[in-house]
Amino acid sequence: MNIKQQAHTKMFIAVLGVLDSFKTIWQAVTAFASARAALFAAINDIRAEELKQSGTTTGVTQNKRLARQAMCSAAAMVGGAVAQWAETQGKNDIFDTVDFSNADLLHMTEQDCLTNCTAIYNVGNANIAALTTAGTLTAATLPTSTPRRPCDQIHRASAEERKNVVCAQRRRAGQNI
Repeated sequence: MNIKQQAHTKMFIAVLGVLDSFKTIWQAVTAFASARAALFAAINDIRAEELKQSGTTTGVTQNKRLARQAMCSAAAMVGGAVAQWAETQGKNDIFDTVDFSNADLLHMTEQDCLTNCTAIYNVGNANIAALTTAGTLTAATLPTSTPRRPCDQIHRASAEERKNVVCAQRRRAGQNI
């Protein structure tokens, strides 16, 4: 539940509180009584949905998130190396193309993230000779293929690969506790 939704829910609860405080005034009016009952039911429905949304994600959703995190992390690593080289060479157009942090990429829409990760990969691949000479990036550290949608990566991955990704993520989560 986002901030705006929480604010609306709090407003509904406040209205319900005011109605309950002045019950003696409106209790005889049937329309008010039915509106209050509908508001109370709506608040309960919102709270039930909030509990569903706050649950943990599993399965394909979790795997897709992990694949996107890996894609963004690799793009940020390549982008950082290319940005450092572009800045020293005075190539501001290249710098602007790759100037994204991992967090920037993760908070974009999926399509924007894929577009920017692909652009970062393409710039790094196109300038790999100059980057290797400068010592900022080598062909060995450049990812071997262009970024794909995280959902495509998950669907193409074998069951064993998906299991390994989930197990690795659970191990990291256990270490962070």
